[in-house]
Amino acid sequence: MRAKLNEQTVKTALDALSWPQLKAHLDEVTLDEADIDHLIGLVRRNNCLVFKRPSKSKIKVRASLFYELQKTLNPNATAIQIEELSALPGLFETIDDGYQEILGALDQGETATYTGVARVAGALQLAATTYQVVQKAIQDSVAKSQEHIPQAFQLELDGVMASPDTMLGSIVETTTMTIVMESYRNRWHGPDQRITLPTLPDPCVSDSPLSEIVGLAAVNWRHWEGIQQKCRFLGGRLEIVDRADWPEVAPTVTKFIKYSGLPKVVEYDFWANERLQERFIQTLSELRTYSSAERAASGIATPVELMPDGFVSIVEINAAGILSDILGYRIDQDVTEPAGLRLVEWLRGYAALQVLMKERFDASGADGLIPQISHTHLISLLKRVGLSGTKAELFLDRITLKVSSRDLFDHPLIALQGGDYLIFGPALIDADPARVTLSTIGHLGEQLENKGKAFEDSVVAFFKAQGLNVKNCKFKTAEGEFEFDALVEWGTYLFLFECKNRTLSSYNPIQAYYFELSINSAISQTQRLLRGLTNYGAEVLTHTGIKVEGKTVIPCVLNSLPYARAGQTNGIYLTDMSAIQRFFKERYMFVVRPADVDDKIKVIHRVAVGSNWAREDPQPTDFIRHLNDPIQLKLLKGHTTREFFAFSLGQGTVVEAEFLARTEQTLDTMCAIYGVSADFVRSEFEKSRRSILTVKKERAKRVREETRNAAARKAVADHKLLKAQMKIARKKQKSK
Repeated sequence: MRAKLNEQTVKTALDALSWPQLKAHLDEVTLDEADIDHLIGLVRRNNCLVFKRPSKSKIKVRASLFYELQKTLNPNATAIQIEELSALPGLFETIDDGYQEILGALDQGETATYTGVARVAGALQLAATTYQVVQKAIQDSVAKSQEHIPQAFQLELDGVMASPDTMLGSIVETTTMTIVMESYRNRWHGPDQRITLPTLPDPCVSDSPLSEIVGLAAVNWRHWEGIQQKCRFLGGRLEIVDRADWPEVAPTVTKFIKYSGLPKVVEYDFWANERLQERFIQTLSELRTYSSAERAASGIATPVELMPDGFVSIVEINAAGILSDILGYRIDQDVTEPAGLRLVEWLRGYAALQVLMKERFDASGADGLIPQISHTHLISLLKRVGLSGTKAELFLDRITLKVSSRDLFDHPLIALQGGDYLIFGPALIDADPARVTLSTIGHLGEQLENKGKAFEDSVVAFFKAQGLNVKNCKFKTAEGEFEFDALVEWGTYLFLFECKNRTLSSYNPIQAYYFELSINSAISQTQRLLRGLTNYGAEVLTHTGIKVEGKTVIPCVLNSLPYARAGQTNGIYLTDMSAIQRFFKERYMFVVRPADVDDKIKVIHRVAVGSNWAREDPQPTDFIRHLNDPIQLKLLKGHTTREFFAFSLGQGTVVEAEFLARTEQTLDTMCAIYGVSADFVRSEFEKSRRSILTVKKERAKRVREETRNAAARKAVADHKLLKAQMKIARKKQKSK
C-alpha cells in the first residue's frame, strides 16, 4: 500500500529548498487530483519561498525546484493544475521583485546618504508627531459632532476620510514595516528573529523629509506584504498587466501590476474583525457611561494586586470582562498559562504599559511618546503591579519586536543594544489589551486550554436561562462517536449547535486562511452530526429525552467570537454568541444617545428602530429569520465598499489593488438600513434634549433657591449671634 502525501514532510523539504528531499517523498506516494491540488497549495503558501533579501544562488535553487516539480506533476495533472504550476515561478519572482524595488528606492536619491539608523529615527519622529496631530483632530471632531457614534466614527484629516482606528493603525503599521524593512537591510536580527537596534539619534531632531520618504517606503512595504499574502493564502489574481491595458499613468512608469478578485472569505474575515473591534469600543463606552470603574482604577504608582483584587485602569477591567464573555469562564479564576503567563498577567502587563504611556503623553506630548527606558525600570514597574520577577522577564521577551511580529500593537517594545528598550506609545495608548493578548497568544501558536469546554458549558447555561430545553450528549455507534455540544428543543424545531472557540485573524491574511480552514472543518463536522441525528434518533432520545422525529432540525456552527454569515453555507448556519445574546436580550433594536444631567447623573435615551421578534416573546421562526439575515452583518455590509487603490513600489512600478473599506456610519445611513425615518429619530432625541434641559433648569432653580434660603438662614443666625454677643458685652460693661 502506497503512502499518503505528508504535509509536514513537504513543508520541511520546501523550507530547505530541497528538491531531492521533496522528490524522495513524492516517489513514495500516489497522487490523485486532490493530492496535486493540495501540493500546489502547500507550495503557493510556503513563506520560505518568498525572498525579501534574495541571493542569486537561492533564486537559482528555487527555479530548479519549480522546474522539477512541474516535470514530475504535469503528466498526471489536469489542464487547470498545469496552468497553476506554470504560474508559480512568475508569481514568486513578481513578489521578490516588489520587495527589491522598495528597498532599491531607499538606496537611491536623498535616502542613500542616510544610514538605516537615521531612517528608523526619522520614522519614529514621524510616528510621534503624526499621532499627536491625529489625536488633536479626533478631540476637535468629537467636540463638534452632534451625532457621535463611537463604533463608526469617521475623521477627516488633510482631505482624507477614515476611521480613527484606521489612521492610528496606519501609523503603527508603517513604523513596524520601517523597522522590519531596515532590519532586513542591515541585519539587525539573528536566528531568534528579535530585532535589536543600534543606538539611535534623538528622533525629535531627525530630518523631516527623510522621515516622510522612509515612511512612504514602509507604507509600500506594508501594502505589498498584505497583497502577496492575500494572493498566496486566500486567492485573487496578482498579475503584470499588458501595456495595452494600462490605465493613464505617469510616463516614468515601466510596469503595472494589478491585484483583483478578492474572494468572499476576505469579506467574512473583515466583517468579523470589524465587529470584534466595535465590541471593544462599545463595551468600554458603556462601562464609562454606566459605572464608576474609571474613578476606582488604581493606576501604576503604587502596588496593585492582580484581578479580581485590583485593576490599574478601566480599559483593563473592560478587557477582562470581554475575554471572560468570549471564553465562557472568568479569567481571574483561571490558572492556566498560555505562552507562560496567566491571562490576567497578560492583560496587566499591557494595561500597565498603556497607563505609563498615557501619563507620559499627557505630560510631554509627542516628546513623551517613544521613550527609552531601562530593562530594570520596566521589571520594577511590572513587579509593582502584580507580576513576579520571572513573569515580568517573560512578558518583556514575549512583547519585544521581531521581524516575524505582526505589528507594534502586539509587540510595542523595541530592543536596543545595551539592554534598554524603546516603548512605542502610539501602539499602546489606544490598544485594547484583550485584543492584543489574543493576537499575541495566537501569533505564538498557543491555544487557550480551557476555552472549548468552558464555552460549551456557557452555551448550555445560556439557553437554559432562556427557558428552553437544552441538552448535550455523547454516544458511540458503528459509524464512530457522536458528540453534541448543545441540542436546543424549541417548539417543533431542534437547533443543533456545534460550538467553536477560535481566535480571529486580526486582519492577518495568513491567520485568516487558517481560520477559514477551521470553519470548513466545523461545517463538515456539523454535517456529520446532522446525519447522526437522523440515523440515531433513538440514541439521542435515550441520552437527552429529546425526540428527533417530527422536528425540523436547524444545524448551526456557533462561534464564541463575532464570526457569522447570512444564511446557510453548505446547509449549515454560521452564527456567534454575541449575535445570539443580542437577539434574546430584548425585542427591539435601539439607537442610543447618552446625556449628562450633571457630573453624577447620566440619562440614556433610546429610540426603537427595529424589532427582533414578531410578538412579545421570541419565537423559533424569529430566530431562523435572524440566522438568515443578522442585523449585525446587515449594518456592516451596508457600510462596506470594494475599492481600488494604487501605489508605487518606488522605481517605475505601479500597483493597483482591490481592498475593502468602511464607509461612514451616520444616523441617516443606519436608519436607512433599519427602514425608519432618521428625522423621526432626531425628533425623539430633541424631545429628550429639551426634557433634560428642563430638568437641568429646575435643578439649577432649586440650587439657587436652596442657596438663597441657606444664605437667609445664615444671616438670621449671624444676627442672633451678634445680638447675643452685644448682650454679653453690655453685661460685662455694667459689671465694671
